[in-house]
Amino acid sequence: MSQGSLTKKSLIILSLLGLLSQSHAMAGQMAAETSGTSIETESSLVRYLSAGLQALDQGNFETAITSFQAAVKAYPQSPQAREALLMAETALSHSIITQLKEQAQIAEAKEAWREAIRSYDSVLERDPHIHFALVGKKRAHERAELIDSLSSYLEQPQRLAARAVLNEARLVLGIAKDLKDPGAKLARLTERLEGAINTYSLPVPVVLSSDGETEVTIYKVGTMGKFTNKNMDLRPGTYVVVGSREGYRDHRFQFTVKAGQKLKSPIDIRCKEKI
Repeated sequence: MSQGSLTKKSLIILSLLGLLSQSHAMAGQMAAETSGTSIETESSLVRYLSAGLQALDQGNFETAITSFQAAVKAYPQSPQAREALLMAETALSHSIITQLKEQAQIAEAKEAWREAIRSYDSVLERDPHIHFALVGKKRAHERAELIDSLSSYLEQPQRLAARAVLNEARLVLGIAKDLKDPGAKLARLTERLEGAINTYSLPVPVVLSSDGETEVTIYKVGTMGKFTNKNMDLRPGTYVVVGSREGYRDHRFQFTVKAGQKLKSPIDIRCKEKI
């Protein structure tokens, strides 16, 4: 248990010792002023409180609460019994919160961010204003979402061939690289995504061939004009090319440029079918 938790527990025990002292004093006073039955009643209350205090001192919070609940039930007018029960319930709550905090810290050390979120959520269910849980949940949620984003690009790297997806991935990569103490898992994913982005950003040499009579257009690239051979660089991705020639049916097809792989043969575009 942490030093802070021990301090809280010590304060609670000191408070209960005060209540117990009050009950002992009351019992002594009753011995001088009241009948034997009243003395017996106060002694019984002291026994309940003593048993609860002993259980609390041993860290048996549930047993302590049971003793104090019995005291409240037997002596509902006793402020000492009610205060003792409240203090024991507070001690149990502090103990549970401390355990959940430790669980969250262990999960974070393992980069098990979803597990950490569950622990922080459990703390916030008890008290939605606890600062460490609010901050910790925000941090864990951001890390978990970032890992999911990095992983999604790496699971389907071919998506990076689309310029919009590539730009999104670059933004995510920038966020990941700006993190302080990202942890081993995040650092590995960041490095891998950076490599994938670099690969899909590099153009690949492509050779086009035609008959010098066909007007060639590559969608989203531009009009290439008429040629017999043409060398150009294209980013990885799938392209649609159209060949047009007066008196001939348009020739339309698509080809794919793969990241880091040169095409084995030229891409031939020519119109052959007369109208």
